[in-house]
Amino acid sequence: PYVQIDTLFSIAEAYMFIQLVDMKDSKAKQARSRKPPPRTRLSSALKRDGNRRGGGGGMLSSKSYADIYADIRSAIDFCHRDGSLKRHVAANPGHYIHKDQNLVPLLQDLRFSGKKTFIVTNSFWDYTNIVMNYLIHDKVGAAKDL
Repeated sequence: PYVQIDTLFSIAEAYMFIQLVDMKDSKAKQARSRKPPPRTRLSSALKRDGNRRGGGGGMLSSKSYADIYADIRSAIDFCHRDGSLKRHVAANPGHYIHKDQNLVPLLQDLRFSGKKTFIVTNSFWDYTNIVMNYLIHDKVGAAKDL
């Protein structure tokens, strides 16, 4: 299956998937290249439930690539649904959002040349207002004047 990577969020999602696939493949390669340790009761127990305890190749060893992606997608959806992601960003936008120093001059140039602009977002007003005011470093509500 293929997934579209068409937003900044999907780039981060794809990067996380790439990192986990690399980790899974690296662990599998390490496990294949190791000489098996002598059998003991402990090593048998770790082999039997190693995925649960983090041994035996790691918790990713039993997951397919599709399962890994589904877990990432589920976690991201949960963060959006419960609001925790936006709460953290809104509390400290400077930690998460890169300010482009050209944004305000661009918006002002558009306005002065008679162009009308608008924001299309799937975020609620309270979050959008915080982000836009952070980006244009102005008082609350000023973003709508640009």
